Amino acid sequence: MSLTPKQQRFCEEYPLDLCATRAAIRAGYSEKTAMSIGSRLLRNVNVQKFLRQQAAEVSERLDIKRETVLRDLARIAFSDITDFVRWGKIQVKCDDGASPTVDYAVDLVPSKCLSRDAARAISEVRKTRDGVTIKMHSKLAALEMLAKHLQLFSQSDEEEPPKRVEVFWGLPRELKPDAESGLELVKGERVAS
Repeated sequence: MSLTPKQQRFCEEYPLDLCATRAAIRAGYSEKTAMSIGSRLLRNVNVQKFLRQQAAEVSERLDIKRETVLRDLARIAFSDITDFVRWGKIQVKCDDGASPTVDYAVDLVPSKCLSRDAARAISEVRKTRDGVTIKMHSKLAALEMLAKHLQLFSQSDEEEPPKRVEVFWGLPRELKPDAESGLELVKGERVAS
C-alpha cells in the first residue's frame, strides 16, 4: 500500500476528530479544497486500508473488542431511570399537630446500591446548591449507534421505496404515476395516461 506523505499525514490526523476536512487541512491541503479532498481521500482504497489497519492496531493495544463496545452501548441504550431515582407521594407530618400533608419526593439511589451495568450509564454526578444531580449518557445516541451497527433500519439495495405524491390532478403527463416514473398514488384515483 503506497501513500503519499500528505495522504499518510491525513491518515494520522483523521482519527483525532473523525473530520475529513480538518484532517486534510492539518495534513497540509488547501483550506479551499480541503472538504472535497478529505471526502475523496476517505474513498481512496489505500487510505481506507491504512485507516482500518491503524484502528485494528489501536484496538489490539487497548484490548477493545467489538462485543465490549456493543455491550456498553446496550447498557446505556436500555438503562432504566428507576435504577437511579425513586419518586412518589409521601406524607409529611407536621410538628405543630396539624394533619399530615402529601408531598412528592425524589430521591437518588445511593451509588453503592447501583449495579456496575447501571453505573456505566451515568456520565456525570454533580453536587448543586439544591442537592445532587446525575446526568445520563444519551440513550438516543446509543440506540442510534446500535441500530446503525446492526443495520436495523437499512433498506435493501434492491428495494427502493416508491416516491410518494399527494395529488395528481392537472399534472403534466411526464409526472403522472406509472411503472416507469416510480410514482405511486397515495390519495385520489390513478390518473389515466
